[in-house]
Amino acid sequence: HGMKVAEAALKDVPEPRDEALMEIKARIDKGEYKVSGAEIAEMMLRRRAADKIR
Repeated sequence: HGMKVAEAALKDVPEPRDEALMEIKARIDKGEYKVSGAEIAEMMLRRRAADKIR
């Protein structure tokens, strides 16, 4: 019984990534989120390197 209650409660909790994405989207919509092309490229390269490690 307790496990079902815990599972039901967790369904209503947003994933941390979802919360972060919603926050970034809100900042973009308000024009408050600025990222340069160089920063985006660096993030993409880091992600690619991390994916190769897995």
